[in-house]
Amino acid sequence: MSLGFSEIASDDSETLFEKCVSMFQDLCEVYTLGDEDVDGNELLKDVIRKMTCLLSDRAAVMKAFNVKMSSYKDDLLKGEDCSTLFLFCNAHFLLALSSAAENAVQIFEKEAVDQGGKLGRDSSSKFATFSAATENAAIRLIRLTAEVLGPRPDEKSGCRQEWLAFCSSRGCSQALLVLEIIDSIIFFKMQVLFCAIDMTSRNFLMIHVSHSNLKLQSVLADLDDDILIE
Repeated sequence: MSLGFSEIASDDSETLFEKCVSMFQDLCEVYTLGDEDVDGNELLKDVIRKMTCLLSDRAAVMKAFNVKMSSYKDDLLKGEDCSTLFLFCNAHFLLALSSAAENAVQIFEKEAVDQGGKLGRDSSSKFATFSAATENAAIRLIRLTAEVLGPRPDEKSGCRQEWLAFCSSRGCSQALLVLEIIDSIIFFKMQVLFCAIDMTSRNFLMIHVSHSNLKLQSVLADLDDDILIE
């Protein structure tokens, strides 16, 4: 709260480092105003010495920033052992976890395709006009299901209200929990996967939905694939 906010024109490592040091220096100057007994340089050293952690979400430039800050701290404190722990936003851990999961799914799907052919909607020519993205079929199933059934459904293809009514009739009270981080979507709970067998056996998307299109049919085709559900 003391440091406040400071605008920068560029978020490269050099700019971030210079701005960070400048903010500490400005803060020390404020604390020494009108007090001749306080040595500004010694106060700055004390502040830097007690700076045990730094947190940022700029992973792309933090490696160079960390090197610059460590070197500055070492020069200022004359080699005094006062290391700094550089932390990153938890989103980076979650994104890395998501990427690792996608890689594992990709390996599994490749083995399944080699043994039994294409998965889900990919086995039908009906969806040939869809974009041939490199997205895993299982990830596609979760993403598209969230788009049509989630709390912010696709306006054209969504059937959120019908889904909630169906869940209520089945005693399934939990809704889809979707967390959007940066440009990715990480799914912590996907209730539709637990209800997938019920949805497929009762043809939810065909019987309980008043409208239909290729997107909804795509979700149903993926849900009908036991390999993707497993």
